Amino acid sequence: FPAMKFILRLAIGIPMAILTAVCLHLNIVLWRIITIQKDFIEPTFRRHVIALIAANVDIVALLIEMGTFQIVGYNLTSVYTLLPIALFNVTYPDWLLITFSTPDSFWSHVILYTNFTIALDRFLMFATPRIYEHLSGWKHYVLVLLPWVV
Repeated sequence: FPAMKFILRLAIGIPMAILTAVCLHLNIVLWRIITIQKDFIEPTFRRHVIALIAANVDIVALLIEMGTFQIVGYNLTSVYTLLPIALFNVTYPDWLLITFSTPDSFWSHVILYTNFTIALDRFLMFATPRIYEHLSGWKHYVLVLLPWVV
């Protein structure tokens, strides 16, 4: 929208930038709490929280252990697409917008499915404790990784 006024772009872009920064900081702080204080959260629920943080910020544990740090997840999609458009009136061709929005769609689906597996995990724990006893070890990792595979 080339006719959009600068003040309107700021009214949209500044809150978006603040919310993006706050979300990133909260996810990184939660990640640090979970990785430093391992007994802070129950181990089976901890795996789901790590999966949610990884989908929100895409801090892949394997890459961190290998010494690299990659952030391209759901929250950061706004950094390279929405913020430049809102604040600086940047225009992208359609093919580039589709390319930029693909990770956003992927991460939002992972977040949605991870929330479903958390609900399923908690339901099995409280409603059917005998079945939940068998959902430990590698079987629980399958439940946590299921949203990423889907």
